[in-house]
Amino acid sequence: MKSKGMVSILFVLLSVFDAALTIPYPFSPKNFKQECQDMFPEALGVHSQLSKPPYEIQTSDTIYDGVSHEQVTLKSTGKYKINAFFLQARVADCSATDRDVPIGYFEKEFGHDDVELVHCAGRHDSAVVSRKWNLNKENVVVRWYKPKNETRKLFFRATVIANVDLFWMENFSDSIRSLGNNKAGQVCPVRLMAHSGGDKSDPRQWLLIFAVFAYRILYL
Repeated sequence: MKSKGMVSILFVLLSVFDAALTIPYPFSPKNFKQECQDMFPEALGVHSQLSKPPYEIQTSDTIYDGVSHEQVTLKSTGKYKINAFFLQARVADCSATDRDVPIGYFEKEFGHDDVELVHCAGRHDSAVVSRKWNLNKENVVVRWYKPKNETRKLFFRATVIANVDLFWMENFSDSIRSLGNNKAGQVCPVRLMAHSGGDKSDPRQWLLIFAVFAYRILYL
């Protein structure tokens, strides 16, 4: 009887333990209003890495006049794959009132259906986010279209996540510009620190304590 009860309890504990190991998806739709602005994956509860990112953003053109769209490629340049990401185009002017607002809109490229287009700041398809965790990608490619009357200098910015404890906020492309715009561009600062202080409580520790406590009561 004890052995059956022990098997049942261990099964329940292992099920709960497995659920606790589920990594929270870093970009939650319920938080998109804030995440569209600061692009910070608050659900992870850790700070951004401050070292040089092992990723880069490439564009098909640096002058956007006369082209139908820009091809934007987010790629890994080191040992870490792209497992989740959030990508936008931003104005390269920190004095602009819309410096925290995405510019233009995106479309998916063929073969890259594991990305999702998001309406940020009420703008249709103005951001791109990974559809799920663990993309395990070397690169992601999308198409971007500028607003009709846009002439300012712009750049692409991304938050890229390698794993649950490791991500980089400072991923940005070279600037792209209208042909007659020679004004110097700026990469505006974003939040790099988690509001939670970067301390994650580990549910596995509490489950282990509970398992030991339950075992002692039932079998010792």
